[in-house]
Amino acid sequence: MLSFHQDFEDSKKEIEYYFKFIQKIEDGQFMLSQLKDSTDDSIDTELPKILKANAFIMLYNLVESTIKNSLWEIFEAIKGGRISYSDLRDEIKNVVLLGKTKFDFKMKDESIATQVIQIIEKALSDFSEYFPSQKKNIHFEAGNLNIDKIKGTFKSYGLTPVHENHDNQKEAFKITLRNRNNLAHGDQTFGECGKNYSFLELETLKTHIFEYLHRSLIEVEDFIINRRYKI
Repeated sequence: MLSFHQDFEDSKKEIEYYFKFIQKIEDGQFMLSQLKDSTDDSIDTELPKILKANAFIMLYNLVESTIKNSLWEIFEAIKGGRISYSDLRDEIKNVVLLGKTKFDFKMKDESIATQVIQIIEKALSDFSEYFPSQKKNIHFEAGNLNIDKIKGTFKSYGLTPVHENHDNQKEAFKITLRNRNNLAHGDQTFGECGKNYSFLELETLKTHIFEYLHRSLIEVEDFIINRRYKI
């Protein structure tokens, strides 16, 4: 098992613990005001909404960290495999060089970056130094990941997911992304967001996201193990 699988499982456990806590609150197994030894009823009415809204942040963070870790694992496999630049598939070459030119030269114009890439390719010797030195430098649709964006990101690396996604999974990512962005950008309070969802609805969203990410990791692992980043 590659390391990103373990990271995924560890994050899933944290989310599962959190969801069990929310479920106990919604089922009335204990009152939050008891934890504070308070007579303030608003703790019992408002805090559960906030806790449910925070579930969207946790779910989206799982999505983004899983994709980022997957891409990082591909880079690590290539570096560890001592692959020559000429043996890399074109998608990987473009990802590495385009990311490098954008990061170093702050280029936003794709056509200019492409011209620079052509020049670099002619003089390139040790391509490994062009890999991102940290995960935070990996270029992908950070802050905007849904199933279509995830597929597009993987495709840019030469990995085309073959597993099918159903409409419920797409909707789960769409809802999670929308709520996460509303919360992150201050367009909605946690209380306003959380009041719109029951625990069962959150549980269903979580299940769909877990399932899709798990299948994606299996395909990334196959991509790495079978060295499909090579021509």
